[in-house]
Amino acid sequence: MMHDTKQHLPIALAGTLLFSFLAVLGIYYQPAAAVTAQSWRPGRIADDSVFTDKNGMTIEQIQSFLNNKVPSCDTSGQGTLEVGYSAPDYSGDGRVTHAEYAQARGYGTNFSFTCLKDYYETPKTTPSPELPVNNYGGKPIPTGAQSAAQLIWNSAQKYSINPKVLLVKIATESAGPLTTDSWPFPNQYLYAMGAHCPDTPEGHKCDVNYGGFSIQMDEAAALMRWYLDSMTQPWWTYKKPYKTNYVLWQDVNVKDCGSGPVNIETMATAALYTYTPYQPNKPALDNLYGTGDACSTYGNRNFWRVYNDWFGSPVLGAVSSPLFKSTDTHQIYAVFDNKKYPFASLDLLASYGLSRYSAAEVSQSFLDSSFITGPLITTSIAKKSFDSNGTMYFFDDGKRYPIGIESCKQLPSGETNSSTTWGLDCFNSNTTATLPNELIDRFSVQEITLPSVAINNNYVWKMEGGKKRFISSPAIVDRLGGWDKARWMQDYHVQQPVGVAMLERGDVVKFDDRSEISLVAESEKEVIPVASMETYKAWNLSSRPNRSLPAIADTGDKITVSPKPLGHCFVDQNLSVSIITTDGRRMPLTFDQNYWIVSRDQCSTVSHNVTNNIPLLPTSDIYRSSKGDLFTSGYGTWYNFPTIDDLKQLGRGGSIIVNIPDAIQDQLTYGGGNLAEGRLFKVRDNDQIRLVRSGGSLIVNATNYPGLPYSSLITVDTTTGLRYPIKGVYTP
Repeated sequence: MMHDTKQHLPIALAGTLLFSFLAVLGIYYQPAAAVTAQSWRPGRIADDSVFTDKNGMTIEQIQSFLNNKVPSCDTSGQGTLEVGYSAPDYSGDGRVTHAEYAQARGYGTNFSFTCLKDYYETPKTTPSPELPVNNYGGKPIPTGAQSAAQLIWNSAQKYSINPKVLLVKIATESAGPLTTDSWPFPNQYLYAMGAHCPDTPEGHKCDVNYGGFSIQMDEAAALMRWYLDSMTQPWWTYKKPYKTNYVLWQDVNVKDCGSGPVNIETMATAALYTYTPYQPNKPALDNLYGTGDACSTYGNRNFWRVYNDWFGSPVLGAVSSPLFKSTDTHQIYAVFDNKKYPFASLDLLASYGLSRYSAAEVSQSFLDSSFITGPLITTSIAKKSFDSNGTMYFFDDGKRYPIGIESCKQLPSGETNSSTTWGLDCFNSNTTATLPNELIDRFSVQEITLPSVAINNNYVWKMEGGKKRFISSPAIVDRLGGWDKARWMQDYHVQQPVGVAMLERGDVVKFDDRSEISLVAESEKEVIPVASMETYKAWNLSSRPNRSLPAIADTGDKITVSPKPLGHCFVDQNLSVSIITTDGRRMPLTFDQNYWIVSRDQCSTVSHNVTNNIPLLPTSDIYRSSKGDLFTSGYGTWYNFPTIDDLKQLGRGGSIIVNIPDAIQDQLTYGGGNLAEGRLFKVRDNDQIRLVRSGGSLIVNATNYPGLPYSSLITVDTTTGLRYPIKGVYTP
């Protein structure tokens, strides 16, 4: 057995999930019903047929499961956690990035995280102190390495243990836990199953010969198989099936809390108690998703709870099926109190938690002669036949959610509820069923009030105003209360009209059915199209979260598209104007420069959190375009410097040169060149030599005047020539 060794102080993860940041987990991550303490049977944690089903998942299904447990791995460690003001390694506001946390733990400054879904390792088949080669930290996949999914499946096949059991044991034995950790450390892979890590008075001591994910998987499955194969032998001294065993409440090395009797009903349960020799006490069961008291342990409780949450019950036949199917009409009925209730659809069967039960096939005449026919069940909203409070529930996937007014589209008075979330038709007798207490109490599990965040069919939605709003970023989920407040919901129940998508300001988004890339503006309901790839690079948008959004996210209420594309300038929250240079810097403009080089109405309004991370460039009025022109500007006109010498001799040699997009230059009118005093030049198609003098020019009638720089004579365009009108003839 192994416990969490990753030193998680109070953690608040930020921005680790990508969206296409969540994909549907399919039937292998669709719990039949959430569990309660009342469902716990200490002697029957799992049935043998479930525990030993080696074909419970394919390699592909294991990989898909891992992919969707951590949709976005925080490889670069940019997510954050809260360590608190008093933490010994930190100061300041108490928040650090995962990379900073790793550095403080001695992992170096260029540390890169690798999640279980992306992890490969060369199988280690025999015990040794040497660690297996892997691809952790972004390293190339080693020759002969296998994926974590493959290694899990290999062990399942070799020892006839259900892959689901191994996945749950990783979650309950590994630090992190590894299955859901978006930034695991390398040592979390070393003893992922807690195999050969016995409890000692000094703590959990792991045998160094069994370090490595592959050998941990192999040894854990081998141990469980050995337990199953050995426990009926006379020499077996550990937990025995079909007998009353005394099972500790807590590790005696931690606290002597005694033990309690457990009549172990299955070999699988005996194997679990042998692997983790403790049982949960009442405080641990009363807080299934939290902690109990000093005598509480959680290993076997967590195995049972997580298995139920992920894959449904590991116990078969715990409750007899109430379903019958007519061989004549194929109608499915649920029978309670001698009354048969026909269900209008399989979706409704799933809603009430009945789809996991088989239906006995009998004739319609048997059904009609044996049971009274109850009303056709056509709705997922129901209340109990005998309930003095008249509580209405919304049923989904075997869970029942007490309905609050906020979920209804109308008030009890009949008025429209302007602040509704789900927009349910709550107070309509045609859409609310009255059902037997047994159907509701026995086959569904009560949970919290219907959540405002629903997960289904690959997507995450906020239910608001009777519509569903696509959520594009995990950061939005965090602001809405976190993943604990979100719930997987049947597709059948998430059919509301599509509202305007919820976007994270500063993200870069692209819809699957469109070619344009956009930046989310200050308003979460508006996007700014990116003018070109040159703009994308200049704004360094690749460093921002880039999200591919499904077309469905914008099929209802439309996201506003800014008429001004993201280009070469922007207006900030203070209404100041800046330009973006081609080398990815921003330069503020003074009023005059704003008037000269760009006008305010050409620029996009962009949030501070987008522009703040762009390096600042000191203000300058010397520009260079991608065409190679070096110029200054004034009043909508640009003036070229023909040579660097002209720039220097005009006293601007120390000026910062700002690299700007061609688009800025193209919007200005060419006004000619800036020529230094004493410059010799000719106008194109004219052989007359002129000398710049006092803002004009003098004609030079000979080529042998001493002191004139004939070697630096240049040819200029007519516009430049007009800037320096002839004022006379040069005389030495």
